[in-house]
Amino acid sequence: MQPDAPARIMWMHAPKTGTLFSVTVYAHSCGPTSFNASHISTQSGPPRLGCDCSARLVHPRNRWHHEPLPPLVLRPGAVAFRVVTVVREPRQRLLSTFRFLQQVFGTNGTKGCWGCCCAGWGLSAALRTTYFRTVRAFPRDAPEGLRAFLQIPGVTGCQTKMVMGRACADPSPVAANESAAAVGFVRHRMAFVGIAERRLETLCLWHATFGTPLWSIEVSAAATAPVQNHTAPPGLELDDAEDAPLYAAAVRRFESVPESTAAAVRACVSRASAFASGTADTEEGAGGSAASQRSARPARLEEEAPVADGLAADEDGGEELRRAAAPTALVSVLLAMAAATVLATAAFLCSLRKVDRFFQAKARDWAEEAQASHTLRSRLRAGLGPGAYLSRAAAEEAWRDAVAQGEALDAARGGTSA
Repeated sequence: MQPDAPARIMWMHAPKTGTLFSVTVYAHSCGPTSFNASHISTQSGPPRLGCDCSARLVHPRNRWHHEPLPPLVLRPGAVAFRVVTVVREPRQRLLSTFRFLQQVFGTNGTKGCWGCCCAGWGLSAALRTTYFRTVRAFPRDAPEGLRAFLQIPGVTGCQTKMVMGRACADPSPVAANESAAAVGFVRHRMAFVGIAERRLETLCLWHATFGTPLWSIEVSAAATAPVQNHTAPPGLELDDAEDAPLYAAAVRRFESVPESTAAAVRACVSRASAFASGTADTEEGAGGSAASQRSARPARLEEEAPVADGLAADEDGGEELRRAAAPTALVSVLLAMAAATVLATAAFLCSLRKVDRFFQAKARDWAEEAQASHTLRSRLRAGLGPGAYLSRAAAEEAWRDAVAQGEALDAARGGTSA
């Protein structure tokens, strides 16, 4: 039996791990027809939604969900949200970040990355200026530019820091207890962990985990914008030792699913690959390449079921039509009228409750935003940078609790990974 879909998703989106995974997040939380998937890009921000889905997704209009996990989620036993994330091989994420900043700043560009592309990274004004000057100081393909970028405090360990409530660009290094706590959180407490380099497997594992259908727009997004494999300049040793343990733990979890789930994922990947290459039809019979389908009406990509057409071969080898238990025309009309009455009544009752649900969701979002603003003002008054999401004492307490809970779960499970 598939587990219930999470009541409220919190997507922890580390920069350069795949913005188009948002197609899956929004299709799951808000519905596949509530937004235009072809309008989604890193620069454009979240899509315009046709409904209020804040009851199923935390901050649906957030600037790409680059904020780290809040202290509420880090506390043991917290059940307010279901945290989901996709992680990327640390060295590839570093190279992608550097190439992205080169594109943003550009040779003839201005000080970009203020409100569009780096929102939520935790860059202070001084650190932003450092990024800008470093990226523009060298030609695009000069290894000295990447070498200088890697010397900036805080460029490594982004994914681990975000799990532990710190900004991606927080200049403080990742401590050993932080790394252990982040690994424990990924292994035992996240509702879903995907791997950026394995896009189709990640999509299929998501739907196998939550028991929801795979939509054509998700596969089209994955096919039209695959994760790029960057190459480091020759002679440059590139490493992100701070994020390596977290990524290894995520891969182990990703590959340790039960065999029944793995079989479902393999079958799903086969269908998705066929659709992406233009050799499969959707449930509406619309074939074609994934690129042409990204802006099309979303359709489910499910296993084909045998069609019971009522035709059977007779003794002479011919076919005769067998209609079993077919309703009469009068019964069909009565059933249709009854169904229309039920639907009209349900729509009326739903309209009475819709306004109440809307204002409840708005009140919840306003309260969260007010708390976030109060926390930010408190940090600024205390002279802390925008990356200081937790005080050192609060962070250490959260780390100790997370490590203790992870060790307890390991002991209960005989030391096996989740």
